[in-house]
Order: sequence, then C-alpha cells, then structure tokens
Amino acid sequence: MYKIMLWGLRGLFAVSWLLSITGQLPYGPYRPLISISILLGACFGTSYIFSKLYKVTPNAESSNITALILYFIFQPPKTVLEGVAIGLAGVIAIASKYLLTIHQRHILNPAAVGAVVVGSLGLVQSRWWVGSAVLFPFVLILGVLIVRKIHRFPMVAAFIVAGFVTAVGIGLRDGTQITTLIRDTTLSFPLLFLGTVMLTEPFTTPPRKSLQVMYGIIVGVLLSTRVSIGDVSMTPEIALLLGNVFGYVTSPRRRLPLRLVSIKEIGSTIFEYRFKPIVPFTFKAGQYIELTLPLNHGDLRGNRRSFTIASSPTEEDIIFGIKEVLPLHSFKAKMSKLRKGDIVTATSLAGDFTLPKNLSLPLVFIAGGIGVTPFRSIIKYLIDSKQQRDITLFYAVSDSAQMVYLEIFDEAKKYGIKVVKVLSVPKGQKAPKDWSGEVGFIDMKCIKKYVSDVSEAIFYISGPSGMVQGTRTMLRDNGIARNHVKTDYFTGY
Repeated sequence: MYKIMLWGLRGLFAVSWLLSITGQLPYGPYRPLISISILLGACFGTSYIFSKLYKVTPNAESSNITALILYFIFQPPKTVLEGVAIGLAGVIAIASKYLLTIHQRHILNPAAVGAVVVGSLGLVQSRWWVGSAVLFPFVLILGVLIVRKIHRFPMVAAFIVAGFVTAVGIGLRDGTQITTLIRDTTLSFPLLFLGTVMLTEPFTTPPRKSLQVMYGIIVGVLLSTRVSIGDVSMTPEIALLLGNVFGYVTSPRRRLPLRLVSIKEIGSTIFEYRFKPIVPFTFKAGQYIELTLPLNHGDLRGNRRSFTIASSPTEEDIIFGIKEVLPLHSFKAKMSKLRKGDIVTATSLAGDFTLPKNLSLPLVFIAGGIGVTPFRSIIKYLIDSKQQRDITLFYAVSDSAQMVYLEIFDEAKKYGIKVVKVLSVPKGQKAPKDWSGEVGFIDMKCIKKYVSDVSEAIFYISGPSGMVQGTRTMLRDNGIARNHVKTDYFTGY
C-alpha cells in the first residue's frame, strides 16, 4: 500500500504540474515546484531531527507521503508568508507522529493535524484543490489502486455514500439544483481523495470491518454537514481527526515490540518465526499484524508487511509462517538475517477472519499454500480450549514438501475437524506414489465430496490473491450466499 500511495501521489503531482503549465490549473509552472520543495524539505528535515532525538530509523517514505498529501490540501503559495505557513504545516504534521502519541502510536492523521493547526493560527487555510474536475480521473485511478490493494472497499464506500448523500441532501434543502449538486459533489469536493488516500491510513483505521464502516460513515457525514462548533467551522481535516478519535476510542492500539526466539524451516521454502512479546497483548485466532523493519535500501515493497499470526492466543509465543522463495525481496531478506534476541516492531493488529460465535455452524476452511497460517491459529485455539466444531479443512499445495502443521491438524480430528489434503500438480505431472490425498484443484465437486450441505456452511478462504478471488467466484457461481464467504488475502508473497 505504501509504495502504491507514494508513487501514485508522485504521479498525481506530476499531472498537476503539467496541468498548471498548460493553464488548466491556475498555478503556473513554478508555484507547484516551490510548494512541493518546501513541504518535502520541511517533512524530511523534521523526521530526521525527531528520529535522532527518539533514536529510531527515519522513515523517508512516510514523510514523503505526508508532504505530498499536504501539497494537495494547500494551494501552492503566492507569497513568502504562505510558503512559510505550509512549511510549518509539514513540520507540525511530522512532529505529531512523535508527540501526539499513546503507547508510542500516533492516533491522529499527521497531515490533518498540520492543516488544522496552521488554519487555527490563521496563517493559511486549507483549500483541498485536489477536488477539481481536471484532477478527478487521476485521483480516481489512484484511489481504486489503493483500496483494491488493502481491501477496504466497504469502509471507503460507506464514507463516500454517507458524504455524498449528506451533501446532496443539505444542498437540496438549501434550494440548489440537483444537477449542480451531483456535479459539484462528485468533481469539486474532496470526497474521493480524502476517502481513498487519507481515511485509509492504517495507523488510524479501526481494525474490525464493522467499526471501519461506522468510521467511514461518521467522517463522511461530518465532512458534508459543515457544522460549526463555536467559531470553528467544520473542514475535511477536522472531520477526519474527529473520526480518528472514534477509531482510537473504539479500538485503542499501540506499538508492540517482539523479541525473536527462533527461525526454523518447517517445510520446503516455509519458515517458522517465533517471537516473544515484550509487552503482553491479546488477539483473536485468525487475525493479522503488521511488522516494520529498518531497511537501509528497501525495494518497491517497502519496509512494512502484514502477516497473519499463526499461533493461537493460548500460546506464549507469537508465530509467523513465512514462505521464502529466492531471490528474496528486501523485507524478507532482512527478516531472514534476524538473530535470536533481535527486536522487531509490530503494529496494526486487525482482522475479521475469526470464528463465528455460533458454535453449531458448519465451517469450511480453504487454504492455499502459506494461506494455512490463520487456520493453524484457529485450530490450535480450538484444541487448547477443547471446543467441538463441525469444520472441514481443505489444504491445497503444489508441492507436498510445503505442507506444514499436519501434526496439529491430525490432533484436531478428535474435536470434529476433518482435513482434506489436496495436491494441485501442474498439467501433465503425476502425484508422488506415496501421496494419499486428493489430486487436482479445490472445486465444487471436491467440496461436495466431503461437505454434506454446502448451503448451510460458512466458507473461509485464505491464500494468494488470485486463488482467493477465483475460489470466491466459484462459490458464488454455485449459489453460496455472499455473507457465507469470508476471505483473507496474502498479497505480499
């Protein structure tokens, strides 16, 4: 997400500059360059200073994203005073990441904090000029790429619908023509940019889907009502900060340091990383967490990666199952070189890929490759808590040597859990002679062979993005209700 965000915003800046040169935006060739130079310098310089004070690795990627967002919030400066003011907005935004924290986690969107502070001081007001008709198609492309990557369509859709309906409703009440309202709210209002670029900031987003949808609705309504609190008028940045407060109150989070215990190869190219939490924390079986590593020379995938927690909440260690295929990307290369006792930072514990409260529901788990890790967490939890469940696990791999956690799945059979091993061999190849499971792919015929009533079952699908999307489509095409399918994506492999 962060690389898509960074390069997407850079591309959007380039587009805005070209539009300014050609006169389609009223800023000329120099003002955009002056604005971005001031913001990049202010944000990077502040990040560097605070990283030295706090003895952490500066995150140039994050400071660049903040600078680019502020570039689209404040119009390129006409005067020296305006230039100083937007530079101050960058300084305040980055400083807020270090100063406005609880348990070492910032709880407010940094760019919004910078915009609110300089606006309240009367130095310069946000204009959100990114909400213009000529930039709309480019913002739309960037927004779709970001939301598609992080699978936050329900939250962003709830925000856009709530904001759009509220804005149109208020406009109709005030006598504005419906065609003008629809045009202006769509093309000249920062709904799209705020919803896809800023609302989706991971550190300030609630971790559960239901809370994310509520978060989107709250910010959308606040943004479009434009109510005033005393002398303070509602602005997009204030609406977002109020939403951030809701996100924190409903799901307080913090940075979670983890100390490496061991790294062990448990299958061909499959490694198990065990960490000991320095600060105890709770999670639900099936949830994921984001790890951050200091990378001196990272590749396009960045220095953050989300991993499903493979361990059960009943276990002392935090376990990750990670597939490592050469050549390794910079993040996994750094992970593989960790030594016992090294500390990594975990953040953004989240996820709805968890067990339903109804114990009688039949469940079908479909795992593709390393996508088995959330099921390892869930099934280990059921074993340790001695729960009986009607669960059928379909576990597909392309290489039998990559099948892991079988001892746990075998133990789970006494608690009502059936395990179906599937070897998805390429066309023209045969399964090994000692293979005792199914051969081929997990299709409806295979599922019905082991599940008596598929219409009643809740399906959980975890694995590579293409496998998850293909399996979900197959289930929907065979009459499985949308709300009976839950998905977990492994986009980083």
